[in-house]
Parts: sequence; structure tokens; C-alpha cells
Amino acid sequence: MFKSILTQEELLSMPESAYMNEAQLDFFERHINDEIKGCYKRVSALTKELHDLKYNGQVEIIDQAYTMAEISLKAKELTNYNVRLKALENALTHIKDGSYGYCDYSGDEIGLKRLLINPATILSFEEQEKREKGTDEKGTHSDW
Repeated sequence: MFKSILTQEELLSMPESAYMNEAQLDFFERHINDEIKGCYKRVSALTKELHDLKYNGQVEIIDQAYTMAEISLKAKELTNYNVRLKALENALTHIKDGSYGYCDYSGDEIGLKRLLINPATILSFEEQEKREKGTDEKGTHSDW
């Protein structure tokens, strides 16, 4: 069966009572899968770039140092993409189990705009603020 494809504008114009209905979940599933495809393309390109840098045959010590710095930066970027891929795959799991769009800690709605910015987020804005401040619900410091 063909599913209607929501636009971002249509998604944001839906009433609050429609939060994480089937159409919204379909939208985010497509959005996440598109981001995953983009990550895999970048990982593939980075892997090739790393291979090329590793075997470029530089003789000069300065050239070797530059190459090593480039390898280090690209390896860090590759690590970041792998972390991002795991988070996106986790978001797909949340879609399938019905918990997508809700904070993993408080159970509150994360919100459509926040999910559009980062579809893999698992924290509501309020919970994220608490963690950044290092305080719990009573305002006391905690070791998260």
C-alpha cells in the first residue's frame, strides 16, 4: 500500500494530538534512513581517503608529519560518523518499539523541531539542560 509522504511543513502544522502518529513516524523513519545513507557514503569516502593518505609514499619528514595529522583528523571524523550511525540505528529501533519521540529518562515528548534538528536525540530539552548543568530534579549536583 502506498503511504502519503509528509513534507516538513505538513509535519510541523499537525496538531499536538497527532504527536508520533503513523504519518509522523513514517516521516522520521524516512528522514533517519536518508541520514544513514549519507553517513555510509561519507564513511566510504573517508575510508578511501585514509587509504590513499596511508599509502602516498611521502619521503620528506614535513610531508610525513602533515600526512599523519591528516590521517588523525580523518580517523576522528570516521569515529564520529560511526557513533552517529549507531545513534541513528538506535532511533530506528525506537520507532519500531513505539518509544520514538519520547525522552528516554523522563518520558516527556522530545518535540518535532528538536527531532528535525537531531532525529537521533533521546533527551527532551529539559533533560538535556539538567545533564549539561549536572543537576538532578531537586537542583542538586549529580554525577551523570
